[in-house]
Amino acid sequence: MIRNKWRNSVNDLNTFKSFRLRVYAFVVENAGVKSLIVLNYSDVEAKEAGEGAVNVRMRWLISKEIGAENFAMRHIEIDPQGHSPLHSHPWEHEIFVLEGEGLVTGGADERRVKEGDFIFIPPNEMHQTRNTSRKTMKLLCMIPYKEKSD
Repeated sequence: MIRNKWRNSVNDLNTFKSFRLRVYAFVVENAGVKSLIVLNYSDVEAKEAGEGAVNVRMRWLISKEIGAENFAMRHIEIDPQGHSPLHSHPWEHEIFVLEGEGLVTGGADERRVKEGDFIFIPPNEMHQTRNTSRKTMKLLCMIPYKEKSD
């Protein structure tokens, strides 16, 4: 009862979100301390993906900043007709399609993907993800940490 009453208030909801952001800031400041972390993706700022990407935003959900030493998890949103850059790098990608549909290019191959599909992109393969639907395509993308010199 108290929880429902509390959640019905916009001011209280904003206070709750502010609290979660403070928790996130605490975790970042204390990244050396290993402990369970549970956050909501909406509390992580979506930033433009960068050079070569068109209408793509990315949230670094799990990263070194919260203590992950081996892998990163990113939430990616690609607007209709948007795409990632055509690129390659010396590490693999694991991708899960949360929403939407599109095309994934890998080497000389091009495949249609949709909600529920998962994708493996091997190291050093030229690849790109394109949104071909009318709604935002949402992906989870996992990558290992590699030094730039690899």
